[in-house]
Order: sequence, then structure tokens, then C-alpha cells
Amino acid sequence: MKAASLFLVALALVATCCVAQDAVKRRASGDQTAQRVLPLRTTATFTDEKQNWAIPIRKTDGSFAYILSLEPQHDKQGDVVAVELWLRGAVASGSDPNMLRLGLHGLQACDFVPSDFAHGAKNSAFGENRTVILKHQGLVLRISVTEATVSANSSRGYDLDKLTLQIEVDNL
Repeated sequence: MKAASLFLVALALVATCCVAQDAVKRRASGDQTAQRVLPLRTTATFTDEKQNWAIPIRKTDGSFAYILSLEPQHDKQGDVVAVELWLRGAVASGSDPNMLRLGLHGLQACDFVPSDFAHGAKNSAFGENRTVILKHQGLVLRISVTEATVSANSSRGYDLDKLTLQIEVDNL
């Protein structure tokens, strides 16, 4: 299992225990309003696929609601061809879909492809700023690309040398 997968599994196990305990407490008290999250503002950086970035998003009662992570996508040769921003439930398994993928095919706001940044973040398909609204979860994510450095590669076009995102998560 890759280090990134082990990291996410460990984080999910911790979150699962906390979520289960919190659910029992809420049911006992009759509280059904704990679905809102604490607003989050964070910086995520990808420079090397061996570095894992993940952060929990907490509900207003302090329990875990989601896990937000950056995950490299590989081609058949194992080279990084994109970095994807993922949102999973706190009790998610490794096979759960990315909640930021809105059921569409093709490039989406959660995808960061090196060739898209060849002429700078301002000229990329989504520009420097991206917004993802998740009505079902009652969330809005605002993503700003603060740095995207690529280098030419003769076989793949471009390599992503560094990606830095400013991410805000809030309730709708």
C-alpha cells in the first residue's frame, strides 16, 4: 500500500472512532443539527508525490466531518500527470468517490494538470480562482492557485514542479 493510502487509512480510522462516539452522543441528546462545519482556511502544497497533504474538516461540535487531501494521479509509467484535490467523508474507505467530482467527465475544478499551467495560473482553464459548491453537503470550497510551477518534459509535455493552493471551506 502506498504511503499516501496508509496515511489516509490511519486518518480515517481515527476519524471513524470519533464520528461513531459523536453519533451516539447526538442520538442520546436528540441533537440533529451537527452537520455544519467549522470554517477552514488552509494552504496546501504539492512538490513531491512522497509528501502527503491531508487535513480534517470538523463539524461545529468538533467531530470529524470530512478529509480534504491532495493526491497525485499517475500514468501507466507511474509518472505524475495531475494532482487532484479530494474530499471524502471522515468514515470513507479508499474506494469512495471524490465528493468534488460533480459527476462530469473531463477537467474539473478539483484537477490540477501541469499543461494547464504552462502559461500561468491566470491563463489556465479555471483561472487562478475556483469555486466548488456542494449543495448536498451544504459546503462551498474556494480554491486559489497561489503558485503553479511547471517545467517542460519532452515525453509528457510538462511536469508539475510545485503547486500551492489557498483553500477555504465554509457552509453554504
